[in-house]
Amino acid sequence: MLRENDEDVHEHSIIQVVHGKLYGVKSTLNVWNPKVEKQNEFSLSQVWLVGGDRMNTLEAGWGDKVTGNWWLRLQGVDMGYWPKALFPYLLEGATYVDFGGEIYYRRVGSHTRTQMGSGHFAEEVEDANKCYDLKVGRKTDGLWGQFFFLGGPGGSDQCT
Repeated sequence: MLRENDEDVHEHSIIQVVHGKLYGVKSTLNVWNPKVEKQNEFSLSQVWLVGGDRMNTLEAGWGDKVTGNWWLRLQGVDMGYWPKALFPYLLEGATYVDFGGEIYYRRVGSHTRTQMGSGHFAEEVEDANKCYDLKVGRKTDGLWGQFFFLGGPGGSDQCT
């Protein structure tokens, strides 16, 4: 049941990459086991290909430049595709890609204590005014390539 002051809330910690037209990205996500405060809440890590100022988003797959269709590939095998007609704002590729995390909750009173990522702040320095954060790694020549950490414990009395 919705009350007048209920509000669906999506919070993100993301890195946005704008680099010409994009037809796919590759990433490795380290999946943690974040604690979720209530049954109808969630916490996730993902990659979004975005077209048309968020008019179309694709959260899995790659674009075929010849047909315009968007394919899902799993462990090197093309599993199937979404027809280009479903994504009119991605016909000429995505305009940017977001990498990061998201939590969802229904605001009723205080901020949720649902965790993001590992449930710890990226820098392990607690700031009572934030719930989640993100830190870009500085070293790009190691085994990880370019990387970032994101996370946070969720609500506190000061969290907004």
